[in-house]
Parts: sequence; C-alpha cells; structure tokens
Amino acid sequence: MTTEDICPVCESPFYPGCRNRYGGGANIVKLRENKTEYVEMCPNNTRRHLRNYMQAIDPKLWSQTPFRNTPLYNKKDGVDRTKDDLFISSIDWGSFLSHLKWVAGYKCGQSSFIKVASDRTLLDIFVGNRNYKNQMRERLTNESFVCNSLEEFLESPDLVIIQLGGLRHPNRAAANILKESLLIRRRLGKSTWLVEPHDKAFTPFYKNDFGTSEGLPSCDEEVSSYVDENFEKIELDVVEGARITQYEEDDEEGTVSLGEDGPSEFNEVVPDEEVDLERNLGEEADIDDLLKEAKPKRVKYKKKGRGRY
Repeated sequence: MTTEDICPVCESPFYPGCRNRYGGGANIVKLRENKTEYVEMCPNNTRRHLRNYMQAIDPKLWSQTPFRNTPLYNKKDGVDRTKDDLFISSIDWGSFLSHLKWVAGYKCGQSSFIKVASDRTLLDIFVGNRNYKNQMRERLTNESFVCNSLEEFLESPDLVIIQLGGLRHPNRAAANILKESLLIRRRLGKSTWLVEPHDKAFTPFYKNDFGTSEGLPSCDEEVSSYVDENFEKIELDVVEGARITQYEEDDEEGTVSLGEDGPSEFNEVVPDEEVDLERNLGEEADIDDLLKEAKPKRVKYKKKGRGRY
C-alpha cells in the first residue's frame, strides 16, 4: 500500500467513495431510492473522532470491550444516568471502563464533556502541586497537567467521574477535599459519579492491629454521611477479562501509576494506532447506530444582513 492509498485526514486506507481522495472533504456522496443525492461522513473519520474522544476520557477506554447492557445508559428505554449523582460500589476499574465505553459512545455524539480523576488528583490540585507556578518549568519540556484550583478543574465537565482509592496513604485533608469537590459540583448543578475500588470499602480510614489498614484516606464520617444522603448507590456487573492493575503510589515522582497495563493519572492521549472498530465496540453492538451517534453535530448559522457603516 502506497502513501497515495492513505487518507491524509484520518491516516487510514481510503474508505470507498470518500472525497478526501479528491480534496473534497471527508464526505461520501450516496443515493436514496428516489435517486436523490445526500452526503454522509466517512466512517473512518467518525471512528477517529470517537477514538480520540474516548482516549481523552481515559487512555485505556478505547481498548476495553464495551458492556452493552449497562444500566448506566440505554437509548431505546430512555435511560441516561449521566445526569444523576451515583456511587458505584466495589468494582475493578477495567470493568467500570467497559460500562463507561458504551455510555461514552453515545455521549460523544451529544458533545458531552466527561472528565475522569482520582481522589489523589483532587489532593494534588488543592495543595498546589498542579498549579501553573509549580509546573511551569516541567511544562516547558513535557506539557504536564496544569490546574490552579478545584473550581477550575471541576466547573466545565458535564460529568465528573472520581475514582476512589487513588490515595492510599493517610492524609488529614483528603476527606475534606473530596467533600469540597462534591459541593462544588452540586453548586454547579452538575452530576458526579464516585467509583469505589473492589478491594477497599469507602469507609473512614484507620490502621488495624495487624499492621494493615481499612477504609480509604479520602473518607471520614462527615463525607460518608454526605454521600449516603446525596448519592444513589448502584452495583455494576463485573466484565470478564476487563480488569486493570490497581493503583500503586510512586513516592519518588509524587504521582500515581497503575502498573504496566493501567492508565496514567492525568488522561494523556496515547498515539494513534490501527483499531478494528467492530472488535472494539463488541460483536453484538449496533455499530451503525453508535457511529451515527458519534458524528459531530453540524451547527446551522443564520445569515446576517448587511449592516451600514
């Protein structure tokens, strides 16, 4: 295959009928039964748009197999839990991503902004580890994640997903920071999901007599009561083969990693790669429907009249 056979826009082999080959944009001209022409976006370009959207949410989201029967979103039955405050109990991160992938496939077409963070991320932002002043020198070389306040981080997304358990060592401020984050989202009238790890319960943190710990550092009695009163607790099915290595703290760098197979802490977009759409959306998925939902909405502008000068 030569470079002439590769589309310069989506960097994939030209889809039959795509007008990018002739410089006409990533559109395909088709005919209806009445012989009327209409234009449809090239599936390759739609796939690229969908993949980049998912990778921006979580670098491992695109590679997960979606769980089609998730209770989080069902278009046919009108179920959309992205507008609710949910506490998703005891689930490994890979299984949760499988549920989230089916949701994100539909929300992409609705131009919905989803942001994933951990309770460790919130702590780093609050104490200033991620503000511009402290990151400026590093940013010059590596475009590191920069955020100056919790309000700045939390105000824009339509849905914020907080992965609990990213912080494993005790910290007196962690629970207050989590509660403040939840209050910011509530004041904005925007939804939040809390995802509890499968190996640690969201209960107040303490060390037991056996040298191990129970609960999570980001939980105390106050934030636990707040979550019980304001969040609906639900359980999601575990997806076989979807599990991702759990958080392991890196004290040297002051960041959190997830092992060789886990996502990085700050949602970096991984390099493009050839991906089979059908395999990644699941064999039983209604791919045409999902691709249709993932297409960017076209905005129609009213023509303005000429003004006088």
